[in-house]
Amino acid sequence: QWKAVVPRVLLDDHILVSDADGSYHFDADKVTKVEGVALLTSIWEQLVKMCTKYFPMMVLFTAPFVALSLRIVQHKDKRPNIHHFVFALHYTAILELLFIVIYLLYLTVAPPADLLLCGLHLGSCAYLTLTFRRVYGVTSWWKAILKSILVNLNYFFILLSIFVIMSFVAIVIVVIQQ
Repeated sequence: QWKAVVPRVLLDDHILVSDADGSYHFDADKVTKVEGVALLTSIWEQLVKMCTKYFPMMVLFTAPFVALSLRIVQHKDKRPNIHHFVFALHYTAILELLFIVIYLLYLTVAPPADLLLCGLHLGSCAYLTLTFRRVYGVTSWWKAILKSILVNLNYFFILLSIFVIMSFVAIVIVVIQQ
């Protein structure tokens, strides 16, 4: 069974109503501008099309930023920058694999999305913590955990920035097409 996360405010204000089969639709009495809903729908469709086509490629292009954050976190380490870049490529590949596993879990088991995002964050932090201990030689577990959280937050901020830019591009494309 397919489940979706719907913003709670839309349900509380009865802007979105549920049918007998469990699907949601906009309440015509609450939504005054039907063309506004059509515009939002077309923007969402364009964003989904762009994300499915370009997001995996954009995740790969985040590797230099991850390498930079690794370099900043490991500022006392005298390794060449190419080592950080190679590890950043490896880390983005692991994260894409985690994204795929979580997406498949979302489609099949359909647990809450918050639980899946928490699992993604904890899994990537655990991987980075072990990496900082083993590859970078950080002796303290607390330092390794703190460094992994910093790198992870930086990485997810970069992904969020890419998503915001893609949303803006989707809005521009839809407005130009109309």
